[in-house]
Amino acid sequence: MNCKDIQELLWCGEITPDVQLHLKTCVRCRAEQATLYELGIAAEGVEIPRPTRSLLPARAEMEAVIRNQQRRRYTKWLSVTAVAACLALAVTQVPGLLQPATQTSPPAGLQPNPTPPTPIASTKPVEQQIQEYLSEYHHTPHSDQIKQWALVEHVTIAATNENGIFEDKLSPFFQYVNVFAQQASLDLAPYRTRDDLSAYIVPLQAATDQEAVFLVAGGSQVIGAWQRLANTGELLSLDNKHFGEITHVPWAEWVQTQKLENITPEMRTRTPEELLVQYADASAREDVQSMSGMISQWYLVNLNLAGVERNQLFPTSNPSFGLPVQRGLQTSDVQVKATALPAPDVSPASKAHNRVPAEAKVYQVTVPGGTRFVTVVRETKDAPWQIDQFSTGP
Repeated sequence: MNCKDIQELLWCGEITPDVQLHLKTCVRCRAEQATLYELGIAAEGVEIPRPTRSLLPARAEMEAVIRNQQRRRYTKWLSVTAVAACLALAVTQVPGLLQPATQTSPPAGLQPNPTPPTPIASTKPVEQQIQEYLSEYHHTPHSDQIKQWALVEHVTIAATNENGIFEDKLSPFFQYVNVFAQQASLDLAPYRTRDDLSAYIVPLQAATDQEAVFLVAGGSQVIGAWQRLANTGELLSLDNKHFGEITHVPWAEWVQTQKLENITPEMRTRTPEELLVQYADASAREDVQSMSGMISQWYLVNLNLAGVERNQLFPTSNPSFGLPVQRGLQTSDVQVKATALPAPDVSPASKAHNRVPAEAKVYQVTVPGGTRFVTVVRETKDAPWQIDQFSTGP
């Protein structure tokens, strides 16, 4: 199929395996898909006027219908039927129609489920459970081979690398992946403190880097499931939905709802320059907790997607993970300089998460170990400055 055929299928909402495979290599069609996604987000924000009480027939009209029915055969039954129909309309339809638009229920994924569903214990083998999930969501395994990584104490499933690196349970990644699990009517919350979790990875035929991830408790029950693109770490639900398509809220609002951050007054008044000096100091002291509080939740999640644990945030030669500082660093050794560089464009991945920061700046940070260009952002106008990206050059 050529690009025209693929784009016609995209507009029809037919994301077949052939379409998914084509999107992996075609920038033009991926851009068309991003445009469609943005149109969908924009359409969801348009308020639809609700019908008024005028949909309900006037009382005189209802009485006239009843009188007319009484003149016919089966008078009793027809009159009862007419009255019952009107009552049914009034009881089942009118209350909802009369509610103002501002009283709509929160979209799925916005609020944590107060009574999370507990998966029913299954006597079926785990492999059979996985096969049934794949079949239900129309996924075909690339082969019969299933990779398994056992999870050690105090960790939970994150995007994994070949060494089986996982993130701790208290990270934002746990809440993040649970959005995708809940889309498959599963919930990780009841299993948050369990130490007997395993991850099963199933390569899929749709694309060479696409795989399904299944989280299993006690070696016997699937408790979470989603898709992962191994090359980028991007996650999708089993029904091929992006994070933003599930939550329907801005990223910053979801972070606030999940209570992933503890914002203090000091953080709100901290300048970008102060933030970067404090981060360098905390990095030299290997104070992971302080460092995590200075990084955006978006960047933390993406570090997890890359297979980086929270305790690997301290000094590293990899420019993606921090500043090249060493123990004994003095804050006077940290030079922070504002640049005129434009902040990186909002990526398709950010858009897929309904994330557009209110403000972003790029600073040049120099320490004895080298220089990094650091992007800092404010998720909203009232939010504190946070580190969002490191790079070796503009």
